[in-house]
Amino acid sequence: MNSIAQKYEEEQALSETFLRFSKKFEIGKALKRGNINKEKGVGTLHVFMSLLKVAFTGKSFNRLVSKGEIGIKKDVAYRFLNSPRANWSVFLAIVSLKLIEFVMPLTSEERINTLILDDTIFKRNRSKNVELLTRVQDHADMKYYRGLRCLTLGWSDGNTFVPVGYQLLSSSNEKTRINGINERIDKRTNGYKRRTKALTGAYEASYGLIRATIAPATHVLFDSWFSAPAMFMKLNEFGYHGIGMLKANGWKEYTTTNGSFCTLEELYGIVSSKIPKDKDYISLIVTRGKEAKLKMKLVFVRHPHGKRDWLAIGTTDLELSDEKILELYARRWDIEMFFKTVKSFLRFAKEFQSISFDALTAEVAIVFTRYLMLASEARCNADKRSGGDLFFLVYDELRDFSLAQALNLIFQALISTLKIFLPYNEIDNALSYFFSLLPYNLLAFLPISNCET
Repeated sequence: MNSIAQKYEEEQALSETFLRFSKKFEIGKALKRGNINKEKGVGTLHVFMSLLKVAFTGKSFNRLVSKGEIGIKKDVAYRFLNSPRANWSVFLAIVSLKLIEFVMPLTSEERINTLILDDTIFKRNRSKNVELLTRVQDHADMKYYRGLRCLTLGWSDGNTFVPVGYQLLSSSNEKTRINGINERIDKRTNGYKRRTKALTGAYEASYGLIRATIAPATHVLFDSWFSAPAMFMKLNEFGYHGIGMLKANGWKEYTTTNGSFCTLEELYGIVSSKIPKDKDYISLIVTRGKEAKLKMKLVFVRHPHGKRDWLAIGTTDLELSDEKILELYARRWDIEMFFKTVKSFLRFAKEFQSISFDALTAEVAIVFTRYLMLASEARCNADKRSGGDLFFLVYDELRDFSLAQALNLIFQALISTLKIFLPYNEIDNALSYFFSLLPYNLLAFLPISNCET
């Protein structure tokens, strides 16, 4: 009986969207495969789904806990988040792969699938004791903040963006790192492995994410921060082609077909006069690096209204047309929109106040799973609405669900009271009178059929 009651409470605590997402993508099994378990107490799935729901309630986590509206206690939630045994990377990879397998048949087989690599800042600017806290530069305003870097790898088919992996990065430089690793952490756990990876460089962490993913893709997109020759060569070793914006650094690292060494600016000067007026872009094949001899195709794009403004996009896939290179690189904007959505609506780096590195890692996984749910809903319904629109759709659904719960409690209390004071044959007449006084839109939330109304 206790198990039946617990299952009923779990179903009542979640809305239709969350239940559908949990069942379709087998969240419970993914948690187990990620070694995310609880030895006793409330079930792991119930704790995770309760935390997943927080961002859609319009209330803070602490407020929900204090009023008992979340279904779990605060210590239960933080024990769950602080677990060093949990492997959140495996969990996210399993769920994201299921979403990719769902959306791939919805597009043409000829469509090129891509991976997108970028990072964003995980701000904890008011914190002092957060584990592995460091000073991080925000690329948006070029200022330094306290926090971590969240290196993210995503998958895109041009319609749906799916985060498939991430790594929180601190700094290997002790001068910029404010706090170190908690010395009490067991070195045999996944938590210790996460901490050691957090001290690696961005390129090394990127290689680890790309090597670990099993998402089907042929090209990796990135901006100028990752466009060093070593990145292109490493991607070739992994079986991918890189497409990235190139940085004009003033180095003579490009070799033309006639054997002369040039900077990126000099290459543009050579081809700028040959750019067709109807296209505003032109390409050429060069060799990059004096020793590496990396053969690349460069596409120079000139601003239509400012001839001095230009950019260069390079790739090791020499077979791609200029138009296709520009089309694929335009998908890199998907990850920028993803960062915007999780920060604006899904409480990225804003929800929990734990100082444990394990909890920070779990928080990112929960936020990314919320986005996966929204992406799934958008693709299921062929919905063209933005992530923000879909967020408020789920938010309204949860609010309506709470109203339904309140009305059902009133309904049950009314029936219990009528049974005390009225004969059984008069209860139907009293209920009919009660329903006639209710607005029509509220009747949909009560457990009655249309014929009964």
